[in-house]
Amino acid sequence: MMNNIIESLDYQECLDGTIHLPLPWKKLDNKNVLVTGAYGLVGSYLVDALMHCKQNVHVYALGRDIAKMKDRFSYYENNERFHAIIQDITEPFHDEIAFDYIIHAASGASPKLYSTNPVGIMTANFLGMLNILEHARKTRCERIYYVSSSEVYGDGAKNEVNENAQVLISLGNFRNCYPDSKRATETLCQSYIRQYNLDIIIGRFSHIYGPTYTKTDDKAVAQFLNKAVEHEPIVLKSTGMQKRSYCHVADAVNAIFYQLFLGENGEAYNIANNDSYITIADLAATIARIANVEVQYDIPDEIEKAGYTPILETSMSTAKLESLGWKPKYNIEKGIQNTINIRGCINHE
Repeated sequence: MMNNIIESLDYQECLDGTIHLPLPWKKLDNKNVLVTGAYGLVGSYLVDALMHCKQNVHVYALGRDIAKMKDRFSYYENNERFHAIIQDITEPFHDEIAFDYIIHAASGASPKLYSTNPVGIMTANFLGMLNILEHARKTRCERIYYVSSSEVYGDGAKNEVNENAQVLISLGNFRNCYPDSKRATETLCQSYIRQYNLDIIIGRFSHIYGPTYTKTDDKAVAQFLNKAVEHEPIVLKSTGMQKRSYCHVADAVNAIFYQLFLGENGEAYNIANNDSYITIADLAATIARIANVEVQYDIPDEIEKAGYTPILETSMSTAKLESLGWKPKYNIEKGIQNTINIRGCINHE
């Protein structure tokens, strides 16, 4: 059961590192914080960090699957600071709870669904944020944080792009359902800032990994890790020459808190760890070596292949984020070892 992750000493160490960051945590005293995508990779670590901190913050965790919510957060069922909201983010909010902070981490981010349900991906990303912003506008939310993606940089996401990069975009491809909906949603955020004076921060995330991934996550790094902790061969479905920046979930959530507390309204910030900028083949080899398993190569079927991003390199400058005081703590070796330690304990209890 995923709630057992809370009892892992390695995971507790991650959370301790987050809540002891030199940030103005008292801003959360007596506040209501909504986290959408609550049982996902980023959202679940966010919920745990907020519940772990010393402030009297009420955490509202939103997810659409009641069984997954119960499994992931049963640890908090008797905690008066934790509140589960079972809702599909594409539906408008009917509850008039006033949230002081909203961290919108819910997203259609599944390579398989990019090819089998591109309409669902687009509506989840865009309509989900529209519902968040409408609720925030009516209740005068203090600050909203939007989890965006490095894919907004399109085909030109290399050579350490900064947040103001002029990018190349291939048109006429249904695979754009993900990057285009993320890009349009960023514009929606800027429109709400302009028209309704909302306070919104945008984080453009690189490839995030860590112990909070779900077993149904079909992104490559999650599948590699899932095989590794089960002591099965890692299956690589390409030559693996695509190069990516990988960021441990603890570092990614630490970045969210730096932006939430110290970032400027309307600004976007890249979130990446360029000390972990490696090819997918090297990533697979690193995980295999640490877990003592082998790497095998397989040819993907057409549905899988259609969902893959055509981008060969994704390198992002993090100078703007680092100017707020953020620094990553987990290089790829340390981050993979941490993930395997934690998930290995959970999977084999």
